[in-house]
Amino acid sequence: LLVALGDPSDYVRSHASEALGKMKVQAKYVVPGLIAALQDDDDHVRFMTVEALGEFGPEAASAAQSLREALLRDTDGNVRWHAASPLAAVDLEGTIALPALIDAMKARDANVRRFVAIALGKFGPKAKEAAPLLLVGLKDSNTGARIAAAGALWQVDRNAKDTLPVLIQVLEKDPTIAHLWAANEIADIGPEAKEAVPALRKLLATSSWPYGAVQALGSIGPDAVAAVPDLLERLESEDGDVRAYAAGSLWKINQHPRAIPALLSELKNPAEGSPYYAIITAGEIGPPAKAGVPELVKALSHRELYVRQAALRALEKVDPAAIPGRAEQAPPPGK
Repeated sequence: LLVALGDPSDYVRSHASEALGKMKVQAKYVVPGLIAALQDDDDHVRFMTVEALGEFGPEAASAAQSLREALLRDTDGNVRWHAASPLAAVDLEGTIALPALIDAMKARDANVRRFVAIALGKFGPKAKEAAPLLLVGLKDSNTGARIAAAGALWQVDRNAKDTLPVLIQVLEKDPTIAHLWAANEIADIGPEAKEAVPALRKLLATSSWPYGAVQALGSIGPDAVAAVPDLLERLESEDGDVRAYAAGSLWKINQHPRAIPALLSELKNPAEGSPYYAIITAGEIGPPAKAGVPELVKALSHRELYVRQAALRALEKVDPAAIPGRAEQAPPPGK
């Protein structure tokens, strides 16, 4: 694959970068080749290469300076905005990443500003120097960039007072997929976002993409109790994923008695053959979802790796002793 990075075909080189990004155990051999590939003449090869480097996380710390250059100076806009998150991923301390990201917040390209804000949010309080620019970003002319700035500002300084009105405005006035992004940011804010409940309820009733609203209401918790009737209606949705999310939110809000039975139904009869979102919800509920353990164990043999991984994570939270082989590994009582 390293040899393939020098192939005459840009198709081969870009897919070699993608494949190398999945070889995390070979970082010390792979990362230098990927750093070199950031100089490739083909935009798509560089695009795939920044993504691949991000997959290595801190093991690709030596790529931080090259990713900084990609973020600030690459000639292709897609490469620039895709470099933001990988740069944050490889430079966890932010020594190189934070100054570069703060600089890039002034970019003309709205996609760059959006993804740079998302990357800044990953640093949390370490990115406090970016707070003034993120406040400016709350007035960005681009909806996606405004939402990202709001989400990042919450991560950096837990400033719901400034961020929440921006997100609520998107819920109320933006008919596009952007309201899903805004709802996801509100879910991250959690209980402090209780003022968003009316807008989320309205979105739940009108949107054909209610996933974010359902999850956000659950994250707000007991202060979203007014939305319980709306969530009960969503248990009858034709979309199984919505039903699973609604069950989880009903449990988080007031441990509604219909929540666990509804979740068990989704685990046993998964939407479109995949129990993934029901499994995720079971893990979020934890031990009270123990009646779903047989289905979670069954999902450990699912044909899709991501479902098997989700089932294992859920069992760790619901009933670790039910994981096959775990009981045999446990020490005898008193040891």
